[in-house]
Amino acid sequence: MSKSKFLRKTQILKMIGRMPGTIYQYRQWKNGRCCFPYSTEAIEEIFFASPIELAKDGWIAWSRVCPESVGLVHEAFKKSAETLTSFEITFCVRSPQDRVHWIRTHAMPERLRDGGTLWNGYMENVTEQYNAEETAKQKAAVLNVIFENLPDLIYYKDKESRFLGANPAC
Repeated sequence: MSKSKFLRKTQILKMIGRMPGTIYQYRQWKNGRCCFPYSTEAIEEIFFASPIELAKDGWIAWSRVCPESVGLVHEAFKKSAETLTSFEITFCVRSPQDRVHWIRTHAMPERLRDGGTLWNGYMENVTEQYNAEETAKQKAAVLNVIFENLPDLIYYKDKESRFLGANPAC
């Protein structure tokens, strides 16, 4: 390998290693075996296992996926493998300390000669964003209940004074 190619490869690996999520490859064989042949060190923050452990046994990652997410993730992988279309999902995992983390992933599949499938993708921890969105939804729901049930007449308009909505009392 030439010196310039080596330097480019080193620069790319350095950039990838500093990303907030993980770049990964996930492989499934037709017999059900799975692994992560490649991933950055950041995968340990997602599945609480090293890249070396996950390269040997992908079921370690599956053991971290929350029971309520396992079926959804499995079905998304199955559909992606059958149609060779992108795989994108947000799911939860449990840490060894029993904390729930929300993970978003996006990957593109390719069929391998042996009939298995290999996904090349990106994963990131979106727990803070997910929790903020859930809190906002809960607050909006409470405000909606108040709005719908207040006996006072409440309405709202746009800048041109056109009615946009009103509560049932109005």
